Amino acid sequence: MVRLKVLSTFFQVQELTTLIDISWPKIALMTLPFQLPISDSKCLASGSGWNLIHTFHAYIWLPILVFLAIFRYAVRSPKQSPQRLKASSTLIFLLSLWYAPVLKSIASIFHCVEGTGGDSVIVADPGVSCETSTLRTTMVIEGLTFAFLVGVGFPAFVYWKTTNLQKQG
Repeated sequence: MVRLKVLSTFFQVQELTTLIDISWPKIALMTLPFQLPISDSKCLASGSGWNLIHTFHAYIWLPILVFLAIFRYAVRSPKQSPQRLKASSTLIFLLSLWYAPVLKSIASIFHCVEGTGGDSVIVADPGVSCETSTLRTTMVIEGLTFAFLVGVGFPAFVYWKTTNLQKQG
């Protein structure tokens, strides 16, 4: 129960701070023992060919690969073993960290505006068209599927797990 309380408190704090976009204070940058390259990461990423489509897929599929590896390790460990409990706790912790950013990434693909050339583009990345295409349709289907699975599935899992733990005493 203590683990669940710590996890839920952490989740609430990270949920509150995930969407805050503030720059580092100058005093913090001056106290670092090394120099960080300060520049606009979106500008650098777009110059390399990386765009919202790549970010969208990276936010979904890379964490899922990590989650599957941890889940596989947990399932192969003996029941009630420390390794299985540790893997399960790690998986729940990582899922709670992933929850808000993946939903934010999914939401960003649906907001379109009229671009300068008269075509419809995504607000988060004007280089990505909102016009109907195979890629756009795939992104919308993936987005809706994962928004439902993560947005509804994870809270439902937390509710089910909490109820199950309460029944076990």
